[in-house]
Amino acid sequence: MSDAGPAKKKLKPNAYKYQVQCPKASCKAKNAALYEDYVQGDMVCTGCGLVVGDRVIDVGSEWRTFANDGAGKQGDPSRVGAAENPLLQSDLTIKISSIKGQTEMNDLQRASFMAGLSSKNNSLMNAFGVIDKMSDRIHLSQPINKQAKKLFKEGLDTEKLKGHKHEAIAAACLYIACRIRGYPRTFKEICAVATVDKRKIQRCFTALIEALNLNLNQTSAVNYTARFCDRLMLDTKVTKLANHISETAKDMGIVESRQPTSIVAAAIYMAILITKQEKSPADVSSVTGMSEGTIRSTYRDMYVARAYLLANVEGVDWPVVESLRNWGDSNASEKIKEKAAQWAKGNNVKPISFVKDES
Repeated sequence: MSDAGPAKKKLKPNAYKYQVQCPKASCKAKNAALYEDYVQGDMVCTGCGLVVGDRVIDVGSEWRTFANDGAGKQGDPSRVGAAENPLLQSDLTIKISSIKGQTEMNDLQRASFMAGLSSKNNSLMNAFGVIDKMSDRIHLSQPINKQAKKLFKEGLDTEKLKGHKHEAIAAACLYIACRIRGYPRTFKEICAVATVDKRKIQRCFTALIEALNLNLNQTSAVNYTARFCDRLMLDTKVTKLANHISETAKDMGIVESRQPTSIVAAAIYMAILITKQEKSPADVSSVTGMSEGTIRSTYRDMYVARAYLLANVEGVDWPVVESLRNWGDSNASEKIKEKAAQWAKGNNVKPISFVKDES
């Protein structure tokens, strides 16, 4: 019989899917508990004293400090460093722990870290830092951040993005990641936190789509409405009305040539006028990033079909709808009325009567 030594931990009987039992047939204690001796590395049966396993590896955490004694409680208990980043090439490097208050050791740590990185890993680390900064500034979630980094790595591996600045590629990756994850941002929102101009980001966006053969879904106006209305401090009633206007206008086909953000901006402004909110086109422009001229021209197209857009909306003051502000005639008034009438006929929608007066 082997000396079991000091037993320190009792294994839970149902801790594992396959429970380890004493293999000795003559063991009197049926299903006896096994003790693991961390000092000797043995697993011992408490019934008969048989050493069931030897050299058992302790899989628990080890909090012994391996930094210099001068570090005290500030020392780094880790001997292996951070978890491996799957987006970086696997390189065998030496980690030097940093010590609070010792500048020379910290400088040596940074120099050792940079020397251990390959040129490609160095580029990836710099780009990932840029993505992290932009994500933090516009409050993007971690899944979007990781998606952008993955896109950057895949784009760099294709070697089809040579000649483009990494900052512009990182911004384009963040824009694409937002669309993939269903939380799209406009180019102007990305440009506001990027260090490169919009044209370079758009060129990188086109290059990434071709290099990675991406097929992005068309962004819906609804994806932007709630965020823009929140920034304008508008209530849910205005948000729902703006959503209805933008989606109905899209279904009618009267805003086919318009960008989603311009459709949202015009729909929000029309909802503001209907609900008599004290917001100007300049306020909508500052939040949505669309110029006042773009908002007005899109609004004119919606104004022509306003009787159809708002026909089935409850709680709307019809005299207010009839007297909505109009910034001149739309260039395609007759076509818009024709499309709106066809949509109404196909969906069995009866327009407001004042449309007849304008015909």
